[in-house]
Amino acid sequence: MPGCTGSSPTALTSPRSTYAPRASPSSSPTCSRATLAEATLPIDADVTGTEPAVEQAVALLERTAREAGVRRLHSIGIGAPGLIDPATGELRATTGLPAWHRRLVAALQERLPATVLVENETNLAAVAEHRLGAARDRDTFVLLWLGRGVGAALMLDGRIRRGVSGGAGEVGFLPVPGTVGLPSATDCGGGFHSLAGGAAIGELAALHASGRPRPLPARPA
Repeated sequence: MPGCTGSSPTALTSPRSTYAPRASPSSSPTCSRATLAEATLPIDADVTGTEPAVEQAVALLERTAREAGVRRLHSIGIGAPGLIDPATGELRATTGLPAWHRRLVAALQERLPATVLVENETNLAAVAEHRLGAARDRDTFVLLWLGRGVGAALMLDGRIRRGVSGGAGEVGFLPVPGTVGLPSATDCGGGFHSLAGGAAIGELAALHASGRPRPLPARPA
């Protein structure tokens, strides 16, 4: 399902205000970067409701920018688990995130004179590795995300490839032998996620610690 690669967050972390000098052709590819400010705020949308939760998130970003000495934000990037619609750039409905997340982009656009972009968190991890990490010398690679869920990001010729529907890296949906049933458009249960996701690995570790063999799944009729 959209959001299989992430977890339902219990807190909002404001995007880091980062100074990144533009590298000249003769400069080192690893320019210096400094985090100016960082803040985290627990948000319980079940208690506060969608609009108050959005207001808290926007206020946190505004306050953090002021404390960092930023007078005007140029761009705001939001990373989220789930599918990003390639046509609109909007986060699609997902059961992996509280409902207030879908209002956040619109609220930021209304309140702040800045470009607001939302991107799949695994794709952002690939961009970071390409610019600053293990893939600095590679323009074509695959990043595999292993955590609570399973996902991937595809970078070809220096560009993230999302696919027509935005789900190019959703490998958790791939049907594999050894699982019960098949994944659907709204549920990745039965796919690769069921074998390699965090819950499956935790279950396997518990069985290993207990000395009991893992039961074989029943074959679909």
